[in-house]
Amino acid sequence: MIYPNTVIAHTVVVFLCLASLVYLQYRVKRKEFRTFRPYYNWFLFFLLYNISLAMPLFIFNSLNLASGVFYSLGLLFLAIAMWQAFEVGLNLVVKNEFWHTLLSVLYLIGVSVAVTLHFIFPEVPQGGSDGRWVLWYSNQSISLFYVLFAFIAGWTFVAGCIKGFLIHRSRFLRFRILLFLTAGFILPLSALYYFGAETYTHIYVAQFLAILSMALFAIVHTLFEPEKTFSDRYRLRKLKVKEA
Repeated sequence: MIYPNTVIAHTVVVFLCLASLVYLQYRVKRKEFRTFRPYYNWFLFFLLYNISLAMPLFIFNSLNLASGVFYSLGLLFLAIAMWQAFEVGLNLVVKNEFWHTLLSVLYLIGVSVAVTLHFIFPEVPQGGSDGRWVLWYSNQSISLFYVLFAFIAGWTFVAGCIKGFLIHRSRFLRFRILLFLTAGFILPLSALYYFGAETYTHIYVAQFLAILSMALFAIVHTLFEPEKTFSDRYRLRKLKVKEA
């Protein structure tokens, strides 16, 4: 294994994504699963993105053109994840079917162009001099153009969370939405630091923000029931006690 710190960071994100995926697969009611499909796909393809960046560091003894193929594949997976995140945000914000479809198509075209540019102008990822971190992205203009779509997707989701926060009056639900909002807000910032990395500090910040975002999602998914507030749980517990 080469560049162990990069492998460890991506592996942590993989397990956090798995925690959310397991929840969505087994805790969400089957009849509601189709509604959650874009949300599920978001985490699925983000997981595949992180696997694609960690895998060549296990397989190869050095960074080469073959590892660049994994890098490009990771970009494709991340683009699909961002598109699905944008879909989730649109579902929360845009109710008109025509505008929903139009914005989704325009986003898909734009992010596809961003991915295609990386395939047209491929590059070999650069390893850090300390032998522990990989500088996957070189702060090129096409990488920053790609980041633009991460912000559009992430902050559209945030806009949907803000809308939900203003609608709900339950303190529990508002707290839950705030965690979602925070996770969605910082994830694009992680992409900005990662794709625009010029120093090791940028890599540290990017990995920290990615792990924090996925940890917040995993915490909300695994520790909080979306259908019930704390008061609902308390009433159900009292009812069960009386029935017993």
